[in-house]
Amino acid sequence: MKKIDAHSHIGTFGGWAGVAFTKEKLIEQMNEYDIEKTFLTAPNFQGNDEVVDAFQSYPDKIVPFVWVNPALDDVEKKLNHYINEEGFMGIKMQPLFDAFVADDPVVYPVMDFAREYDVPVFIHCGHPPFSLPWSIALLAEKYPDVRVTMIHMGHGHGVYIDAAIKMAKRYDNITLEMSGMPMGSKIKEAYETVGKDRIMFGIDSPFHHPTVEIQKVLSCGLDEKAQEKIDEASEKKEQLDGYRDDLNNLWTFVEENDITTKEAWAEMGNNLDKSNIAADLLDMMNMTNETEASTEYLESMQALMDRYSDTVQQDTSWIELVNKEIASAKVNFYGLVIGVETNFIVRTDMSIAIGSNLEYEVGKRYTFWFKIGLFRPEAGNSSMDLIDERFRFQFYCMGRIGVKTGVNARLYVAIGSGKLASVGISAEMGPYVKLYGFFVYEYEKMRPKNTAYASTSERMAGALFMEFGLYFSLGFDANALGNLFSYSYDFINSEIPLLTAGRARYYYNNAYSPEPDEKVIVKDEDGNSTNGISMKAPDTVFALSYMDLNTGIQGKEPVRTGNNTVSYDKYNVTLSNSHFKFDEATGKISVEVPEGERYMECDMTIAYLGNKLAFSQYDMTVTVPLVWTNLSTAELSEYYTASVRVGNDVDGYQTVWSKKLIKNKSFDLPTDDEIKALIGWNDDKYEVGTGYGDVQTKGQTLIDNKVFDYNVNYKKYKVTVNGIQKEDGTTESRDYYARFGETFDFSDLADTKTCDKINNKYTKFAKLTTKATVVGGSTFDLTAKINSAMAATLRDGVSATANYVDNSAKITFVFTGIKHDDVSQTIEKGTTPDLTEVETIVSDEGMAIKDISPEFGRADADTTYQVVCGELVGPEATIEFDCNGGSSVAPVKKVEGSLVGKLPTPTRDGYTFGGWFTDNGTFKKEFTERKMPSGTTKLYAKWTANEYTVTFKVNGGNELEADKQTKKLTFDKTYGELPTPEKTGYGFRGWFTAADGGDEVTADTVVKITANQTLYAHWEKLVDISKDVFDFGEAETFTYEKGVQREVEYTFNADKLPEGSKLTAEDFTFKFMRQGDSDYVEKPLKAGTYNVTVARKGDNTYAKFEQTYDAVMTINKADRKIEADGEVADAGYTYLKIDKSKIDDLDDNALVSYVVNNTGGGESYVCVSGTDSDVIDKLSPQTDYTVYVNITNDENYNDLTNATYIENTTTKAIPSETWDKHADESWYNSEDTTFTINTAAQLAGVSKIVCDGNNMSGKTIIIDADIDMSEYLWIPIGAWGSFRGTINGNYHKLTGLVSSGMSYEGLVGYAYKAGIYNIYVDNSYFGNGSHVGGIVGKLDNATVSNCVSHAVVDGNNHIGGIAGYSVWGGIYRAENFGRVVANNYVGGIVGWSDCTRTQNCANFGLVYGKGNSQCGGIVGHADHKDIIYNCYNTGTVYTTGGDSQRGAILGFTESHGIFKRDEGTTMDQCYYLSGCAGSKGAYGKNGGKYGIKSQKTASFNGPNEAMNDNCEADTRGKTLLEKLNVWTNRVEGQTVWEIKEGNDYPTIIGMP
Repeated sequence: MKKIDAHSHIGTFGGWAGVAFTKEKLIEQMNEYDIEKTFLTAPNFQGNDEVVDAFQSYPDKIVPFVWVNPALDDVEKKLNHYINEEGFMGIKMQPLFDAFVADDPVVYPVMDFAREYDVPVFIHCGHPPFSLPWSIALLAEKYPDVRVTMIHMGHGHGVYIDAAIKMAKRYDNITLEMSGMPMGSKIKEAYETVGKDRIMFGIDSPFHHPTVEIQKVLSCGLDEKAQEKIDEASEKKEQLDGYRDDLNNLWTFVEENDITTKEAWAEMGNNLDKSNIAADLLDMMNMTNETEASTEYLESMQALMDRYSDTVQQDTSWIELVNKEIASAKVNFYGLVIGVETNFIVRTDMSIAIGSNLEYEVGKRYTFWFKIGLFRPEAGNSSMDLIDERFRFQFYCMGRIGVKTGVNARLYVAIGSGKLASVGISAEMGPYVKLYGFFVYEYEKMRPKNTAYASTSERMAGALFMEFGLYFSLGFDANALGNLFSYSYDFINSEIPLLTAGRARYYYNNAYSPEPDEKVIVKDEDGNSTNGISMKAPDTVFALSYMDLNTGIQGKEPVRTGNNTVSYDKYNVTLSNSHFKFDEATGKISVEVPEGERYMECDMTIAYLGNKLAFSQYDMTVTVPLVWTNLSTAELSEYYTASVRVGNDVDGYQTVWSKKLIKNKSFDLPTDDEIKALIGWNDDKYEVGTGYGDVQTKGQTLIDNKVFDYNVNYKKYKVTVNGIQKEDGTTESRDYYARFGETFDFSDLADTKTCDKINNKYTKFAKLTTKATVVGGSTFDLTAKINSAMAATLRDGVSATANYVDNSAKITFVFTGIKHDDVSQTIEKGTTPDLTEVETIVSDEGMAIKDISPEFGRADADTTYQVVCGELVGPEATIEFDCNGGSSVAPVKKVEGSLVGKLPTPTRDGYTFGGWFTDNGTFKKEFTERKMPSGTTKLYAKWTANEYTVTFKVNGGNELEADKQTKKLTFDKTYGELPTPEKTGYGFRGWFTAADGGDEVTADTVVKITANQTLYAHWEKLVDISKDVFDFGEAETFTYEKGVQREVEYTFNADKLPEGSKLTAEDFTFKFMRQGDSDYVEKPLKAGTYNVTVARKGDNTYAKFEQTYDAVMTINKADRKIEADGEVADAGYTYLKIDKSKIDDLDDNALVSYVVNNTGGGESYVCVSGTDSDVIDKLSPQTDYTVYVNITNDENYNDLTNATYIENTTTKAIPSETWDKHADESWYNSEDTTFTINTAAQLAGVSKIVCDGNNMSGKTIIIDADIDMSEYLWIPIGAWGSFRGTINGNYHKLTGLVSSGMSYEGLVGYAYKAGIYNIYVDNSYFGNGSHVGGIVGKLDNATVSNCVSHAVVDGNNHIGGIAGYSVWGGIYRAENFGRVVANNYVGGIVGWSDCTRTQNCANFGLVYGKGNSQCGGIVGHADHKDIIYNCYNTGTVYTTGGDSQRGAILGFTESHGIFKRDEGTTMDQCYYLSGCAGSKGAYGKNGGKYGIKSQKTASFNGPNEAMNDNCEADTRGKTLLEKLNVWTNRVEGQTVWEIKEGNDYPTIIGMP
């Protein structure tokens, strides 16, 4: 049986292990026990190079892992070297040896590297406190995409082994390795519950023997075949249960519904489609039924869809396959032949793409080695994978096939036999069939690197659409010289579809994908929660990417019904939060908010349930993150922490769980089982307590940081110590207690002793001994931490004996100078002998002690003193004592020069005696004389105040910071600043000398203790204020009044407060939020429904209070009243500037629009504005208007419609006097060629010079300033004659140009071979004539470039926003924003175009044709050989009398004879806003077969839409701006278009 060893080491292991294991020994062991490969690690984090050597020597046997110490290593450098350079395949960490906790942040860089390079991480598991299963599981939870293996799966401790299995069941990225784990039953359990693919065999050489580890597996009771049968039976049972539920649901539907109707059958089919039965039937039909398509697959599908579009959109080309004559007849008439013939015709059209893609990816490292030796030379080679081996094959077939079979009848007239020349008319009709579709097949095989196991997958997708119908064509044909010259043209060529099969529109992917951290906020639509909270789900989340099979057009949209609403029944919507609901009928998301909830999240999963197309069975799903909240913007950034502490008030608590949560977000506390897992529950350590007590564990919310206590009791174990000696020589017994995992504290025994002065017995404590034994018979170690074996012994009772040793010293005094026996005494070591008896003996002999040797003092051993006696004669000396507050002592009186002896020792509570000093206060001169000084000497006692340690017990509160748990105190000083602990739900009452009762100690308390002290925190449970204290009753209703803040009415129920409470309503704060808003206000003012949040900060008596009361007040919108007293701030020829200040109390977001009606009847235009002073432009001069105002979207007022604001106002009158009388011609001379002008009179001079007959050929006029021409009536340059020079306006604004009633109107009337550049015309009017344009009336062999017009152009015929008429002209980079109105031939850029190139132009203005005008957004009428390139239109194109000649780009195109193939209009890379020309498309009417030579146009719905046309090659999916610039870069070599700030649509770079 082949085996893989997932865990072994090589190297030298000292200390407790004392073993060495070489690579050679490892290979020998592998061969002996039939082990294929070994996952090998070093002896420590510094020994990885030994593994490098082994791997290089045996690359086919060794799978190298790098041992990394995240606490000390340069992680990135080390891992990069061994993984990427040395080829190591995994990472090993040993938290126990390297002293870090498995989920400590120091480990995160290792995990980040593992995730980036997809390598597994092996972690030693099973030793507290560093490598527990729960810590490793938390790490795996944080890194779900990293494969984590628990080495030893808990090792030798049953609790840890069980926890390892539970954690592996919870997190599917955890694998278990079993070496060193002794319990065979747990191997079997892990195999059956975690799964055979996630438990690994290991040896842990050299610490365990292969025999033991192999036998452990073989004997664990695992029957693999039996387990496979169990798994299969379980799956079958689940499958049958699913079938049973499906059938019950379907039967219930049948019983409750009349299934005779078509709708009922459809609904039943829909239910069946969602069932397990349907899914399994698809499987049995061998169809792919993947629940989710991979990102890579969907990207591949998109590329294929693009290819399909290109294929289908190729031009149709019907190829004649069969042309068989049915019948014919002809007659000759004077050389002419008249004939009739009937033929059977078969034609085909094919545009098909067939292809395949083949990918193969593999990376290997090859190693060649040789060994040179005299006797045994060796050589060999090996290889290893560097990347996963991957093979991928894709086949596709796509396109269209069409077949026509019909009968063709032809009537012709020929000369002679017909070979010389003939003309004829033919008609053909018959059936046709077209087939569109695609099929894609993918096969993938992937083998992870360095494994022998490969996985395969297959995917298929495809769709077909067939169209059957009749076709009819009627055409003209001609040929000459035996078909050397030929021509044909179809007058009619139409197809009538009769039948289709399949679906033309194919959905292949979700178009919506939420961004990271994106959330869809559910906001109540009407801002009033009293009638429920609901919001229509955004259409965008239902959008699907689609392909129209018959056109190749791609798009993105939800599946819609006939009335253009989303077909919600085509989707299956599931919600993860039961408080959220989705209504399939309306598409609305509703939220039921539990009481007190202010923030809720929900995942809305949308699956498309539309009809499955052939071959394609993967589900298209997207998950939309929803959020409902009534928190303010500021509150949404408020996060609080919930923590769980385990323990009890006596033994203290430890925090085992914490979670940071947004304010008021609902959460659940860990369950009992989860708590046990977190603390590593051990029956020897814990016993069940009250848990959370009466605390609700579900649906908690936070308005402040909160700690939850989980009560457990720690088991305490007792040791009884006997023989403890007391000072009087008697003994006693004491009981000592400790918890599991702790040691017994016997430190107080060190102070026990016997000090029996009567019997001269002195001892001191030596050690403890016990006869108790633990399991196995080993001696019970009283100093060890309590483990399970010790606990078993302690439960039976353990006693110990205190042992003491002698602690006495024998003191002997030998006298010299007198005859006396030696004197002996026994004292406690370390004390000073008593001289009283010695001094009495010497005194009785009439002598005095002259000296004692050795120096008299404390004795630590047996000592003999020599007492020298002699007769001392002299005066008496006295030593007096000032005890400085200590106990009084008698003075010492002796003969001067005699031995002083032992001075007395006073006592003082709370102080330590520091000796006698001759200086008081400074205490720098200590008295050290051995003999009595002369006279009287006064000595002063020095005292040092004692220091004591006070320990603070929080008594159930939150643990204090380490530096605040104790404090040093000085006797007679105050306690000073004391810590302030916290306890959730309790108020701190102070520090006391007992856990219950005792005296309170404050910062000002004076220290009078004479020993170390423990102070206990006292607590009083905080009072929770009931939300019922406030009663807001029924919601109040008001109507909005400007500036009026509303007061909310409420009842303050003092009886709901605790008895004796003195709180009033003034102790609370009130803030209001309008529903739908995200910020609080002090008081309600604006219209809307308001919630109120009442709050009070917590203190030592009351808990923090914050309660939101919904819908306490509604302020309805008011009706706005407008007086007709508005004013015009300014009036121009084409505009009215409205003063909006008369509209009072206008909301910033209100939309104001004006409707101006010609008082005398006629024009009516709308201008929407949101500024303080609004301009209504594009009006007619000298015209009376009434101004009406519409105001919508005002948050405080109801919508106002068509209220009269200004009853009668007039635009500026057309001047009666013309500029020719005020023209300045002084600047001109015939010699110069370039002239610069900057005044109105000088510009008028240009017009007068040209109109007087000087066409200015070869002259250039440069305009160097903005010019206002409004003073007089303008006569266009070239109104008579023609202008043949050049004008460069430098983009200076020309305003007030007004001309009326003449032909050739504009800035320039008639331009011939002229150049007009960089002109900007605004607030100007050209009207009532023909050949009228905003820049030039008629363009003849002339050019207009870089020009902008905001003028009103209103004429008869040939009217354009830039040019009225153009022949052989060029209009480049021109923009029209003005209004263009005409009777006929009207265009946004040019009205009539003949042999003219219009390029890079845009129209944004209204193009208005009277009657059935030839009216186009860019060109009104294209005569022949016209070119329209890279233009677009967003302006409305409108005609009053029919729309047959109206187009979004071109109105009408002319046809010039049957032989002029190259004289049609080219209209390429042109775009238009959908609907701008009503139902019409790019052009209105094609005047003949060759009217349109080429057309590449497309519509768009907005400026940022990803357009799916391919008008410009390789621009599918690009925006309008991108498409325009792709063309200009290709053709002109530069970027021309940009979107300026404040604009939505592209305009020309550099244009104003």
